[in-house]
Amino acid sequence: MAADYYWVGVVLAICAGANNNVGTLLQKQVVNVVAQDQHFGRSLLKSPRWMVGFLMQVVLGTILMMTAQTFVGPGIVPGLMASGLIVLAIGSVKILKESLKPSEYAGVFLLIAAMVMLSQSHLSIDLTTANFLAPDFILRTVIFTVIIFGLFGFIYLLQRRMAPRRGVLLALCSGLTIATSNYWVALLIGVFAHVMGGTFRPGELIIFVTAAIILVGANLLGLVTIQKAFTSGQASNLIPVQYVPMQLSPIFVYFLVFFYTPPSLLAAILGVGGIFAVIISGFLLGRRQAQIDRIKVPTPEILPDQEVMDVKS
Repeated sequence: MAADYYWVGVVLAICAGANNNVGTLLQKQVVNVVAQDQHFGRSLLKSPRWMVGFLMQVVLGTILMMTAQTFVGPGIVPGLMASGLIVLAIGSVKILKESLKPSEYAGVFLLIAAMVMLSQSHLSIDLTTANFLAPDFILRTVIFTVIIFGLFGFIYLLQRRMAPRRGVLLALCSGLTIATSNYWVALLIGVFAHVMGGTFRPGELIIFVTAAIILVGANLLGLVTIQKAFTSGQASNLIPVQYVPMQLSPIFVYFLVFFYTPPSLLAAILGVGGIFAVIISGFLLGRRQAQIDRIKVPTPEILPDQEVMDVKS
């Protein structure tokens, strides 16, 4: 993969993370203003700012993320997209009328360091040359997916017996489903051109359909699970826990699924170090993200006409 394309992918991944959180902040600003409006849902839909934020997340964010994966693959994109937490932390100051704490400043600087390490690692996966129909690759993909869902099932059953740890365990479950989604979106991208162009082989069509089903199912399951986790614990503690499997899984994808070898030992150290720096910064910035997430934003399909929302921090 040409170096120029690699850096395009890095920039797009960082932009995707920033874009998603700018969209979130735009929506939350409007919610704060119209929260006591008798026609809450209608007021949101009439707000250009809210609609821009919504479209940034749903449309532009998806395009940026998928394009970034086209250039650098699924190995470092999740970590680079975490850069959006910087935007969220700084932007939330205006919405919440609070200043950042020393630990949050440390989280921001650590996240910047993580972005530098990940971008310099060059742990990219070339989806254009990968043979998705190779029997050994299919076997590794099946094993990876089965292990992820197996862990989900085990942890989900475990949380029923461990009520004090239920929130943390459910947050891990949610992170596992999103990690699965992040991997399968790469496979979807890998066969997309052939399927849309009508030049696909039967196996590629099967991958395309399977990926589409897993993407929808995994994301919905992850959303439901994290919401259930919030009923058993504080969001400020649970959101960083959700990040752990999302950030760790790309390491296994790079080394054990695609069977890639790092360009150098330094590249491996930078990549792994960057991922762990993202996880640590997630814990440092988790409270800030939780405060923003508590300002509820309904989706257009389920917007209530008359509802008073609780937006207290």
